[in-house]
Parts: sequence; C-alpha cells; structure tokens
Amino acid sequence: MALNRIVDTFADAHQIMIRGQRIIYTVDGKVGRLGIFVSSSIAGKEHAEVTSTMKTIEALAPGLDEMMIDGAIGEDLDTRCRVSCEERKLSEIETIDEDRTERL
Repeated sequence: MALNRIVDTFADAHQIMIRGQRIIYTVDGKVGRLGIFVSSSIAGKEHAEVTSTMKTIEALAPGLDEMMIDGAIGEDLDTRCRVSCEERKLSEIETIDEDRTERL
C-alpha cells in the first residue's frame, strides 16, 4: 500500500510538519487495496475534486491530512462533491493496512 511509504519515511506527523511539507491522501472505500485498478469514474471524480481544491490545499498548514470526498451534488459536468481535510497521525495510517506485517 502506498500509504506505508509515509510510515516508513517519517517518525511521526510532527516530522512532516517541521519540514514544511504537506502530505494529503485520500482513501476510497470502493477501491480497497488494489487502487491501481480504480475505475475511470472514481479516478475522474477524485482528480476533479483534488484539482478544484488546490488553493485550499496550499493554504493548509504543513502536516499529514486525509482528504474526504463525499456525496455528489449536481449532474453531469456540473457534478461537485463535498471535500474536507482532516489532520491525521501516522498511527491512523497504520490501521488502514492491518495485514502489512504479513507482506514484509
């Protein structure tokens, strides 16, 4: 899982913050661990929402955040989703991939 790279690289979220970095990730419950095989509709939705919130992302304080993309509003080309970011700890990322030790 790509998120494990964050856990392997940093001791804690404070280390990310003091380096002045922002790491923002998103997890889609429909995708699961095989995110590389995500459908174009899910990828398109996430790409559109991430790019539409770039100024907001740039305004976030350095650190580790999860971006949640919820509920479509509107139709067709006018469809928008509710996007929010929530500060996270590395221990929260570790709980996402519970069987990591089996693959090490």
